[in-house]
Amino acid sequence: MKMEADGEIYRAMLEQNSKSQKIGGAIDLMLAKKHDPETLDPKGWLMSEKLDGVRCYWTGTLMFSRNGNPFTPPEWFVEKLPEGLALDGELWTKRDDFQKTVSIVRRQDKNEEWKKVTFMVFDAPLIKKPFKARLNILKEKISKLNCDWVKLCEQTVVKSQEHLNEEMVKVLEMGGEGLMIKDPSSKYEHRRSDKLLKIKKFDDAEAKVTGWEYGTGKNEEVMGAVHV
Repeated sequence: MKMEADGEIYRAMLEQNSKSQKIGGAIDLMLAKKHDPETLDPKGWLMSEKLDGVRCYWTGTLMFSRNGNPFTPPEWFVEKLPEGLALDGELWTKRDDFQKTVSIVRRQDKNEEWKKVTFMVFDAPLIKKPFKARLNILKEKISKLNCDWVKLCEQTVVKSQEHLNEEMVKVLEMGGEGLMIKDPSSKYEHRRSDKLLKIKKFDDAEAKVTGWEYGTGKNEEVMGAVHV
């Protein structure tokens, strides 16, 4: 099948780029832009909860962070994942538990706390089909895995901006972070895309650290601030 061939291509790329099980730099995943209700009617788009987990890319054989660093989950965690099918998702425990999730998945030992982690899958980057078709393939594949720690993110069709607002309130009341909406006809783009949008209560942004300073007073021997 085409997606199996894509998996073979990506594994070959991994072997060529590094023998230390590290991808050569950050992985070009599909990243979201901010939703502006003044410029886009979201009707017909697919909506899911924005999870506060750790981004994870399954190559078909190995798990990597968005920055290309390998995760080291226990064998049982990955043994049922689909071989040869790349998956984009998040390692997640529960709402408002980001720091705990980070502490589990960044450890190099195969710790038992991985039992608290779920791989929430939301896309298949190497399948060259529209998002809605990719979801149908993922539903079939994941339903056959027969494991509780790999799940497909639930997607709901947006009926209107009002519907989107109502769902946002529900998510926030449950302690969630926000929502994601995605164009069902979109191809997977390996960049920040206007086909994937985020809706959050608070704005955030990415920055590059360019320097740092020592603290003051009792903190004069440790880092007190960063330059971005």
